[in-house]
Amino acid sequence: MIPKRPLLSILLTFLSISFAFATTVRPSASQSVLLSEGRDLAGSYVGAIDNATAVIAGGMCHGADGQENGFSSDICILAATASGYECVPAGVVLPEGMCGGCSAVSGKSLYCIGGFSSDGYNPCVIRISLNGQNCSVEQAGVLPEGFRAGAATSWKGNIYVHGNAGGKNALYRLEPLSMQWTALAPCPERLIEGGCTFAPQHNGREAALYLIGGHGDEGDANLDASNVWEYLPMHDTWVKKAAICDGNGSGAFECAASFPY
Repeated sequence: MIPKRPLLSILLTFLSISFAFATTVRPSASQSVLLSEGRDLAGSYVGAIDNATAVIAGGMCHGADGQENGFSSDICILAATASGYECVPAGVVLPEGMCGGCSAVSGKSLYCIGGFSSDGYNPCVIRISLNGQNCSVEQAGVLPEGFRAGAATSWKGNIYVHGNAGGKNALYRLEPLSMQWTALAPCPERLIEGGCTFAPQHNGREAALYLIGGHGDEGDANLDASNVWEYLPMHDTWVKKAAICDGNGSGAFECAASFPY
């Protein structure tokens, strides 16, 4: 059952986690250690298995200002130490360097969904599983043809993935045990290609998934950190919610202060 908590907390939690993983982890006011010396966490696949063990895989993907793209295959486990936290190598790596996709946890596995590798867009789904102290990696499947994943979340063991198919929004449900994809009703908003988050939340009546923020294929500023859509998995329908901010391109941290829920 999805816990009932204010939707604002979802956004703030997402923002705080994203900021922490992008820079440092601060276990206390007096302790501050780099997550991994020299490790660039941009574009990583991140998830907490059993709500306890944080797994961080892949990452990088820059390419701005003519810089060469980078693709990491590293997998590490976030572990507590006497001085704070450190990213401990998992002893296995991704089949190839990947970044810029999305991820979700189901059972004791983190699913790394789509993204980019040195050959361009990579439609693979990689499963990272924990069994006690052991970590295993396998290619579990591939995305539906023509689909690029943008954001993912899990509900009742299944994984819901929002993305872009043929220049339009698309939504799929993945059943991890069978690795079967089911096409669902797409978000009726104009194209939300990336920069969004997908999160489960009980709306007071029933389970819901919330697609928050994002940008179009041309970086539409009016979509950045403003739009909120509620998806009802029991009915396969979408409901437009009030925007986080006025849609003028303000940053997510500024918009969060006026979140209306």
